[in-house]
Amino acid sequence: MTAVSTQSDNTLVKAHQKSTTKHDHTLTVEQDLVNVFTIADHFNVHYRTAQRWTRNKWIPHYRIGKSVRYSLKEVMDAVASHVR
Repeated sequence: MTAVSTQSDNTLVKAHQKSTTKHDHTLTVEQDLVNVFTIADHFNVHYRTAQRWTRNKWIPHYRIGKSVRYSLKEVMDAVASHVR
């Protein structure tokens, strides 16, 4: 039988708490982030068009790993500011 040390468990928990509190994220999500297909549906364009807008940095987006997500409100504000 192996004895589990609670001291080493507490050390791991404290180390995890320090590592999670170290990051200060500035993104506050007031609404859900959506994918490129939702953006394309909303603006009635092909999803490749929405991807091109993203690649050209015409619309704001967030990279989460390999995924790209959008705040629909921020995208609508950006598009409205470009309308003449």
